[in-house]
Amino acid sequence: MSSGATTRARDALRRALHPPVRDPRFWATQAAVVALAGLHFYLDASDKLEPSALPTGIPVILLLIPVLYAALRYGLAGGAATALLATLLWLPDIALPDARGHPAGDGIELLIVVAVGVFAGVHIDRRHDAERRARTYAAMLVDAHEEERLRIARDIHDDPLQRLVDVARRAGTEQPASKDDLLDVITRLRDIARGLRPPGLDELGLVAAVRGLLADVEDSEHVAAELDVQGDATRLPPAVELTAFRIVQEAARNAVHHAAPRHVAVTLRYTAAALHLAVRDDGSGFDTTTSTAFAEASSPNGPHLGLLGMRERAAVLGGSLTVASRPGRGTTVAATLPARPAADP
Repeated sequence: MSSGATTRARDALRRALHPPVRDPRFWATQAAVVALAGLHFYLDASDKLEPSALPTGIPVILLLIPVLYAALRYGLAGGAATALLATLLWLPDIALPDARGHPAGDGIELLIVVAVGVFAGVHIDRRHDAERRARTYAAMLVDAHEEERLRIARDIHDDPLQRLVDVARRAGTEQPASKDDLLDVITRLRDIARGLRPPGLDELGLVAAVRGLLADVEDSEHVAAELDVQGDATRLPPAVELTAFRIVQEAARNAVHHAAPRHVAVTLRYTAAALHLAVRDDGSGFDTTTSTAFAEASSPNGPHLGLLGMRERAAVLGGSLTVASRPGRGTTVAATLPARPAADP
């Protein structure tokens, strides 16, 4: 057996030996197995039913319900433990005389139940592992993207922007046209740097960064923008605050560039478990059921994340994002981000 196969087998055995004993639903599933096995043994041992009253194999096959549930919910740890318990509890019934216990038939069907529980559990574990790897990879891409944004923003601010400021000061009033051109370039570079890395987010927090973003929207786009903060606006983990800011930034940018709104409203609602945010505009909106319109609104252009990118960012943290829009009725982008996202697997 190769080292990779040995490692996978060892990992599967480790999972099978560590069922989710702290989950009440796991014990409810085991209780269902106990009830099935106990009822069937009582009926067989007490002669309450004729041997032919139930079709052969039906009582054992009923065990597939709790075994499959445990496997689908908990993977191999749940499926294997539940199948093992079912087998152990069914042994007294198999030990009954052949006329009542059906040892041959029940034994084969129990093997099928165990095989189904193990197979389904392994399949679910593999799917969960693939999802964890995908989330880890997505998180790494987001981190790399933000680090590159930060590096470029610092490079723009530290060298060319400072040089242009110095040149603009030396230009004085002797060459007003050149000075105006330089000031325009400086403004554009400053806007690029702000877009690459939210100013003040690390030092002042999400609320201050969003206020600054909306102030820029009002100044540059002449769109009324307001922020409503609900709950205790405490500092959240950097990944949560950055993701929330990027979602607000992209949703507001999509609104002012594509929907021609008169008003954009952002709500940040803090709870103990999550941050709930919403970006609403009264622009043209679009039909979310029309794939073409949705694809155009979701496609990333240059640094834009697009709706799909916003969903991916929320999903990396274990959150969710929804979009509600109708033609002529504006658009609402709403997201829920856990206040304390699970650590990366």
